[in-house]
Amino acid sequence: MESISDVPESNPPHRVVGERRILRRREDERLVYTVPEAARMLGISRAHGYDLVASGELAHVRLGRRVVIPVRVIERLLDVD
Repeated sequence: MESISDVPESNPPHRVVGERRILRRREDERLVYTVPEAARMLGISRAHGYDLVASGELAHVRLGRRVVIPVRVIERLLDVD
């Protein structure tokens, strides 16, 4: 009898690219966060989040006047596996 761990997962929550694991996203999951949302996730103030964006320390994307932080940037910053 096979144990649960022996059965290959048909849709794992991640895929491996090179040596990095990349999380799969559901269609309803967001790809970007606003600076205040990212700041809350990182445990820093909104103002410090904007300071990091302005100094180039926090990678971001500008969509017109809107500044957003890609989820992958936060994952890399926190080294999520």
